[in-house]
This record gives sequence, C-alpha cells and structure tokens, in this order.
Amino acid sequence: MKFHRMAVAGWMLATVASLAVAQDEETRAKAESERPADKPGWVVVEETWWYPLRFESAEALESARYHFRRNEEKAAATEVRKAMSWLKYAAGHAMPITREKLNSAMAELSAVATDLDAGAITDAARMDSALAAASHALAEWHYFKAKESLGKDEAGYAAQHLEAAAEHLRHAADSAHYEYGPDTISLFEQVDENGRLASEQRTVDNNLLGKHLDGIEMAVKELGETLKSASANVAASPPKSSPKSTTTRPAESPGWVIVEEDWWHPLRYDFLDALQRARIHYRAQEQKKASDEIEKAVTWLKYAENHAEADTASDLSTARAELNDFSEALQSGQPVAAKSLDAAFARASAALAKHHHFRASKALAVSDLKTAAIHLMAAADHVRAAAHSANHEYGPEFSTIYDRYAPYGHWDETIEFTPDQIASNLTAIEQELAKLAEKLRSPR
Repeated sequence: MKFHRMAVAGWMLATVASLAVAQDEETRAKAESERPADKPGWVVVEETWWYPLRFESAEALESARYHFRRNEEKAAATEVRKAMSWLKYAAGHAMPITREKLNSAMAELSAVATDLDAGAITDAARMDSALAAASHALAEWHYFKAKESLGKDEAGYAAQHLEAAAEHLRHAADSAHYEYGPDTISLFEQVDENGRLASEQRTVDNNLLGKHLDGIEMAVKELGETLKSASANVAASPPKSSPKSTTTRPAESPGWVIVEEDWWHPLRYDFLDALQRARIHYRAQEQKKASDEIEKAVTWLKYAENHAEADTASDLSTARAELNDFSEALQSGQPVAAKSLDAAFARASAALAKHHHFRASKALAVSDLKTAAIHLMAAADHVRAAAHSANHEYGPEFSTIYDRYAPYGHWDETIEFTPDQIASNLTAIEQELAKLAEKLRSPR
C-alpha cells in the first residue's frame, strides 16, 4: 500500500459524510433501537458515527510501519496505539469469531507498543506479523459488516465496507510480503470504483456487490491461511493485560457501539490533526480535500457532544453546525474567507478544550489522576490550537503545562501526578479559556 492511496480514500469520503446522510442515519438508528444506558467506564456511540473515519486505522498501521523502518520507535508506538483503538472499536460490535481475532491482534499490538517504547524491538518480522494480523482482522470485520449491510439492502454502506476491507487486505499483504494474483488486484480496483459511486450517492449494483462480497471473502481466507503459516515462525510476546472497567458492560442494542472509555485516549489529537490538514489544503486551494478533513473533525465534535455536559454540548453542537456549513461550501466550490474559517476553527477547538477541561475535573474529583492529566493535556492542546487560529497570545503559565505532561505530544508513562498540580493547571486552562472566549466574542 502506498500513502497516496490513503489520500484518495480520504477524497472519497466527501459526500458520504454529508450532513443529510448523517441526519438520516441518526434517525434510522434511533428508530430501530434504543440507546444503551450509560455506565461509568463505558462509551456508547452510534454505529454510523464512524464512517468518515473508516480509513484511519489503515493510515495508523501504515504510519507505524513507516516510523519503525526509520528507527523512530516512540512515534511508531503512538501509531500502533491509534490502530489498537480502532481494533477495540471494531471489537465493540463484531461477530464472536471476528471479535476473537480483533482482540488477539490488539493484545499483540499492545505488547509491540510497550516494547517499542522501551526500545526492545529489533525484529522487523515480528513487527510486520503484528501489523499484518491487525489489518487482516479489520478486513474480515469490514467484510462481515458489508455482508450485514447488503442483507439490510444498504448498498452504499456495503460498498464502503468492502472498499475499507480491500484497503486493509492490501496493507496486510504488504506487511506479510504477500502478492495477490491479477484477479484479486482487479477485484480490488472494482471494489474501489463501487466505493467512489457510493461516495457520490450514485446507484451501486446489488448483484455486482454480491460478486465482490464473494471475492473479498476468498481474499480474506486466502491471506488468512498465509498469515497462519507465517505466524508459526514468529515469536510473539505474551499479551499484556490492560485495566478493565469497574462496571459491567451496558446491554447491546442494534445500531450502537459500546467500548471502554479509554479507547479514545490515543486518538485525542486527531481532531486537531484534521483541522491542520484542512488548513493546509485550503491554502493550497484544494477545497474538496479541505472539506473532507473538516468532515473528519466534525465527526470528533459529534463524539464529544454525545458525552459532554449540557453547556459544553451546546457549544459543540453550534461548532459542529458551523463547520458543516463550511465543509459544504468548500465541497461545492463556494468562496470561503480565510478569516471566517480561522474563527470557526478557533471556536470548535475551544469547545473541545472546554469539554476536556470538564472531563479532567471530573476525573480529578474521583482521584483518577492519569485520566485527569490526559484530558488536561488534550484541553491544553486544543486551547493552543484555538489561540493560534484566533491570533490570541496565551501566558507563560499556560505554556509550562506542556513541559510538565507531554512535550511535543508524546505521553510519558513514568510521569508522577499530584492532585494539587493538576488542579492548578486546570485553573490556568480555565482562565485561558475565559480570555479566549472574550477574544472570540470581540469584533475581529
């Protein structure tokens, strides 16, 4: 797999994630089932929430391999943990046989990430084996989701899942140094074309989808046998257990996904990354690509909105609607002023900073210092991004937070947290948010 394939995949998300489709699917999901009850330690999200981000796992796996080959172990570990989050998400609503494979791949990636942080991995074969297994498990998951969608007569979603399955099969094959035959390569190209049709809300032939479904199934099985044989020659580390939620898992309900609350932690900067890429594409006059990245950012706003307290949820909803308007304008080629776009980015980043500040305060209240610090760091990063977009200069006390917790975005597990220090930092962020809110209210 090449990096340009991911760019093409991102381009194809434009229409799929349109506000109209999101609203229709939201109505459908709520109509067919009730939202599971919230429980501490668990996150409940709509199943369709994830569609604009469905290629992110493949990007993370490819980036992990890229950084590993450059001897950038800590950067590789960060990308591995992002991929683990998407494996955890998929396992949250997978069939039992696929869930077992997803969990197994997740356990091996967890061991790999720990060893990468410690500088203990020198065997490229083990790294490739772990990445290939993860991609293959995700490809199988997408295959079954495509089959499920086709059974519900949802051809567009079936086409998108098949497209994602093909992308993961390519990455798994690259990691396993496996070459598909010409028929399979041709199949992947046809699947990609159907994905394009679906992204443009054009009709997809159900009979052709059925044929592609059979072809992807064969490709999943074929590669699975190869990986099974290869894994016997690669020594895997024993899986390291991760802390489990202290409450029982909420009851399952069709149309909803349930995952442990900490699944999100490795992805906490993805909103800001999406906005930064949107800004780069906008300045390069690549309006459609800028629109695609804004749609990804909107997805994260929606996620936060569903788990925010009332006041912040209102701010997030307003920011989401504003970014949707800009995304649609850019997609249709309408002129968008840079000043207006920067202001919208600032308001959205500030709303997410407020959300993370609340979550940090809540964690601190129950003495969960690590979770408090993780959300505090995310709040600080979103304030910094908002300040940059709004041309706001923050004070030196705010800047020291980065040196204390995670300079340059890398989380250090050896950091010791104290309640007083976290409380003091939260106060500094709250004060900065108030100054920023005043700046955003003032005429520009």
